[in-house]
Amino acid sequence: MLLWGWSRVDGRAHALDSNAEHPALVSVARCGHRVLRQTTVFDVPQGPRCPSCARRADR
Repeated sequence: MLLWGWSRVDGRAHALDSNAEHPALVSVARCGHRVLRQTTVFDVPQGPRCPSCARRADR
């Protein structure tokens, strides 16, 4: 399942694969960006999407 998490670092929504294995304390977005696990996730992106994640999510 694809979820979207907002990053405080760059202010963009990043695509997170909920079924993937992630390192402790972070989720790795499809673009490689690391988003803290405590970040609220959504079914649809909130705010501007990361261009790289958007391309991969639209496939």
